[in-house]
Amino acid sequence: MDPSILLTEVTNAAAPAVCLICRDTERAFTSPEHILPESMGNKEKALPRGVVCDVCNHGALSDIDNALCNFYPVLLRRIMHGVPTKSGKYPSISLVGGKLTCAPSPTPSGELSLAFTSNNPKRRLVTFTPLDDGRVEVTASIRASGGLSDSQASEISRAMLKIGLELLWFDDRELAFSPALDHIRAVVLGAPRRGFFSVAEGPIDPAASCARVTYQTHRTNAGRWDLIVVLEYKGIAMWTDSRLETPPPVPGDVKMVTRTFSSRDRRKR
Repeated sequence: MDPSILLTEVTNAAAPAVCLICRDTERAFTSPEHILPESMGNKEKALPRGVVCDVCNHGALSDIDNALCNFYPVLLRRIMHGVPTKSGKYPSISLVGGKLTCAPSPTPSGELSLAFTSNNPKRRLVTFTPLDDGRVEVTASIRASGGLSDSQASEISRAMLKIGLELLWFDDRELAFSPALDHIRAVVLGAPRRGFFSVAEGPIDPAASCARVTYQTHRTNAGRWDLIVVLEYKGIAMWTDSRLETPPPVPGDVKMVTRTFSSRDRRKR
């Protein structure tokens, strides 16, 4: 099995009437489950109806999908690439000193444009510098308020493990439904655990415009299966591991920002 999965359109394959996440068989199964959230630009790549029940799909999975979509580096790339939300609206982000939005321009072409709005009329968030070759250099000073909290890191880690489990369904449905992965199902649904979430310090490829997921299964001597999940979204690289509480050193020149969380670090709802 090639653990590197480039997301592709799925067919309406037959699926068992048991939820991949909660294992329930009595709930309704009326909606497909998008592997990556629709607000990250994924409109077609989903598990077919009958794999994830509506309660999980519109409840716990929706919550952690929102945490991933609104993670600052992901949200910023969504704005820069003009990726609309599930409802078709364009995202925006509140910054220290102003706001960054993406919206169609008022010109007849309707092309998307970025708008920087400052809270202080005397303070400019954007400067324009003419270059000798006729181009204009645009420099923006943007900074989000606050940082990555432990509870947010826990939710994003859960969202990534959900993605890995759903991709496993395509490769090995027997293993995906196996009790050996019940601990991952429990985490996706909100069970407390110790773990980590890491993100690259800055885009690893600023020009990247696609999403790519790499996952790998690990089996322990006790028969338990665990998942490593790496998500690259428009140049932003993130990873987590269900079996580790802290990440091992990352080789190469990539610098990672890591947040570890404890079993108490769950966002209260």
